Amino acid sequence: MNYTFYVDESGQAGIKKIRTKGSGGASPYLTLGGVLVPESEKDNLTELVLSLAKEFGKPSLHCSKLNHNQIVRFSK
Repeated sequence: MNYTFYVDESGQAGIKKIRTKGSGGASPYLTLGGVLVPESEKDNLTELVLSLAKEFGKPSLHCSKLNHNQIVRFSK
């Protein structure tokens, strides 16, 4: 069986100035997440993501562009 591994990161750009207790700047943290999807499920997953984007009235899904309730729905 073949799989596709999708990976994404969450963090802030601007590593030239990292936030400290005394100064502002980018977060010092970076998070990586991923999901392994069987090829046989890719079309179903695509349809699900597109239906959520349509439900939210968005051209694509990115959590930075969603409100709290949409993020909760998307996460479920």
